[in-house]
Formats: sequence, C-alpha cells, structure tokens
Amino acid sequence: MPKADELTINWQDMTASQINRLVNACNPWNKGAGATINNWVIGITEVEIIDTVDDPEMKPGTIISCDRSGGCIVKARGNQAVKLLVVYTSEGFFSGGRMADFGLKAGMQFS
Repeated sequence: MPKADELTINWQDMTASQINRLVNACNPWNKGAGATINNWVIGITEVEIIDTVDDPEMKPGTIISCDRSGGCIVKARGNQAVKLLVVYTSEGFFSGGRMADFGLKAGMQFS
C-alpha cells in the first residue's frame, strides 16, 4: 500500500511529466495526487503539461497564473509547468480555473 508522501506531488523535485504520471496513477481511486497550499490539501486529478516557462528562476510549485479563463498554471521543476484541469477539494470537483474562486492567485506557492 502506498504511503501518503508517495501520493503527494513534490513540486521541488518533480518534472511536469512526473507530476502528470503521478496524477494519472492516483486518479480516480485516491481522488488525485495530493498537493498542499496555505495548509489546504487538495487532490489534483487531471493536468496538462505546459512546455515552456518564461521565468526559469521561478521556484517549482509557484502559481504562474490562476483565473477562470486561463486556468491554474503551476511551475514544475525545469522549464515546464502543469495546468490544473480538474481538482478535488472537500467541497467537490472543480476545474483548475475555479481555484481562483478559492483565493489561489499568481505568486502563491504549493508546498
């Protein structure tokens, strides 16, 4: 049986491809791969890899943008990011862009 840390995204160490594989492995039985921001634990159930990030100095796990129209894009290790397509919260399943309604915004950091 996997341990909690094996089901949680390690933003500092994981590439976008590794995050994508973990998310796919954890969906649907675990309601996605775990991620924490501002002491709020969510499950990320579907992502899309974004190939190029303009700021290579940005720390992995930093939200690049988060709004309803463009979705929620988070920096991964290297020069890539992931767009959160579907997210599970205790309130239910939402599109990644809806995370802006919960207060997520550019510059915030996943731990």
